[in-house]
Amino acid sequence: MRQCSQEARTAAAADWLPTNHPDSLRPVQWPAGAGKKRKIDGGDGMLDRFVIVRSSSFDEFRVGGRVFTPEVSRFEPAAREAFKGQIAAFTFGKASDSVILGSAVTSVGVLARMEPIETVRVLLPTSAAFRIQGGRWTREFAGFGRAALMPARGLDGQAGAGHFLEVRMPRSRLAGAMDLLECNAEIGAVLDRFGCDPRLDGLRLFAEHVHHLVASIDQEPAALVDFDRFRSAHEQILVLRLARVIAAAARHSRQRGPSRGGVALPRAMEFIHAHAEGDVDLAALARFAGVSLRTLQFRFRSEFDKTIVQYVRDHRLALARDRLERADPEATVTGIAVATGFSHLGEFSRLYRQRYGELPRETLQRARAGKARSWSGDRP
Repeated sequence: MRQCSQEARTAAAADWLPTNHPDSLRPVQWPAGAGKKRKIDGGDGMLDRFVIVRSSSFDEFRVGGRVFTPEVSRFEPAAREAFKGQIAAFTFGKASDSVILGSAVTSVGVLARMEPIETVRVLLPTSAAFRIQGGRWTREFAGFGRAALMPARGLDGQAGAGHFLEVRMPRSRLAGAMDLLECNAEIGAVLDRFGCDPRLDGLRLFAEHVHHLVASIDQEPAALVDFDRFRSAHEQILVLRLARVIAAAARHSRQRGPSRGGVALPRAMEFIHAHAEGDVDLAALARFAGVSLRTLQFRFRSEFDKTIVQYVRDHRLALARDRLERADPEATVTGIAVATGFSHLGEFSRLYRQRYGELPRETLQRARAGKARSWSGDRP
């Protein structure tokens, strides 16, 4: 692996990061001693010449994370442990709509809330695992060689400790390629329907191409990698490959005809969301959906990679978290747990911590502290 000084890394990043880019990246000032190599298992070294932040301070890492992903409105560690993290970004050009290839590795999991965004994002885990929640559904994916498109709407996400890659592509870059493929589908609608599904046609090939490209960027001479035509050619290939994935998903969506099974899942979700705060009777759920319980279980496993009971549990946890974050001063963890369908407080706390990396009371305390600061700031 080629070794570069801090100054060389910063200069390389600054040279290739356009100031008017919608996801504009600027080098973050490293702390004292950051020029020394810090080993972070599972990905340290990928795109190492293009590091924008490497730190053992999560606050400094958060700055780099929000610069790379400006749609993130909440960015917190999932556990209170010693932290190390690195973010690198390779930009394919100086235009405002250039594609960006990012690499991130952390020693501790990260929780994030992402607002709606126009940029098309693809996550490619290598050693990190992801849990993404988008309104009524939750998806989990992990494994080297996988990839998943991110929905355009707002999301809550958790990345486990480890390494992952991310491709960020403005929709303007995809528009021409979609025209070549004779696909006029609205990109945002396709992303929202098929987001976080690693089984989409062409995604594995896209992931393989990205991993080969990262290896090439890291191993080829710097003079070649920094050559405009090298970057332009690889950017065009990435755009075409991703456009093919989105176009294939759009065609699949049009070709799927209505079926009883297709109606069953939305009806089941409607029933669960209406009854989640009380008892969810599985037999009544199947009757409401209009299919057998066995068929419904299969649909949930196929669509969400989880059982009906797991889906209900995760939905209740999401309800509880939302109420904890918006709780009134007199609210209690026990009251919120019972109100969202949990009868055993200890089990609720265990599941909540496993899902969100903190205890329910910690979420409640943080929410109250935030409101207190807000109220004090409003005083004349």
